[in-house]
Amino acid sequence: EEVALIPDIADLGKSIFLSVQSDKKSVYMREGFLLSVSLYVAKSTPIEMEFYQFNKQLQRILKELRPLGCWEENIGIEEIVKRDIQINGMAYTEYNMFKAQLFPLTLKNISFPSVTLEMLVVDRSGDIDGVPKVLKAFSSKPISVSVKALPAHPFKDQVPVGQYQLDEQLSSDQVYSMESVRYLFKIEGKGNIASIPAPDILNNSSFDAYSPDMSQDVKRNEKGVTGEKTFDYYVVPKQEGVFPLRRYFQWVYFDPVREVYDTLRSNKVLTVQGDDFRMSEMSTIESTGLYDNLEKRDSTVDTFSLIKFLKEITNGIIAVLLMAMIWVFRNK
Repeated sequence: EEVALIPDIADLGKSIFLSVQSDKKSVYMREGFLLSVSLYVAKSTPIEMEFYQFNKQLQRILKELRPLGCWEENIGIEEIVKRDIQINGMAYTEYNMFKAQLFPLTLKNISFPSVTLEMLVVDRSGDIDGVPKVLKAFSSKPISVSVKALPAHPFKDQVPVGQYQLDEQLSSDQVYSMESVRYLFKIEGKGNIASIPAPDILNNSSFDAYSPDMSQDVKRNEKGVTGEKTFDYYVVPKQEGVFPLRRYFQWVYFDPVREVYDTLRSNKVLTVQGDDFRMSEMSTIESTGLYDNLEKRDSTVDTFSLIKFLKEITNGIIAVLLMAMIWVFRNK
């Protein structure tokens, strides 16, 4: 489903106009908003038009529009998107040529200047054949987006902004001390996924957490940038005990919809057994030795011994060889 962007009220009623639009008039710093560039042509207009050197003109338009201090996630329109649309009861054809999600990184209002698109136009209102094509310029109205500071917080200039939730995995919730365990801290939601930082790991003497491997999956559309970013840790506990990981892994962010700070914390609990437990378990496993349950064995029952059998066979062969040698010496 596409996001409905309404052009500037001053353009409504015109037969043809170029429009630069934003889906939000005001955003928090690092909150995303949609920027769109479209040409609108009324269905009732008798004018025929063609795009003229479109790629060259579009690059010039985007160079003029792209603001400094903004992270851009391009939705990736590979060709002009044409659709029919009703605006205040008037039928138009919209030719959308650019859409992107922008994230302001500085506390500075964003101004988008007027830009111009030239079109090859043929006016057939007089039904005259052979009317030459002429270049006609269509200019957009300038617009602006105000950028608000986040509410007071010790890390307000650093925290990510968006709507997020946590999905986590622990390879094992019971290990021995100095035995590594794998922990996945996956952040999912809507926001500037690519710039999400790793969770804070609080200083502790209970275990070592090595720098994580990172992976991400980002989806871009008119409604926003969504996806997930995963931080893959190897954790080595250094002492025995029960450790709720929420005490050590946490990720603070600001939700612009609820307008509150929130923290993603682990729900996993890691139980670490010490060396004494490991040795007792090993002794239990190895207790089935040669003399185990010796008192329960029946000593009256003969048991087969391979070594004894082979020794008897060997002694017999040696005896036969000696007798053969004696017989050979006697018959010389």
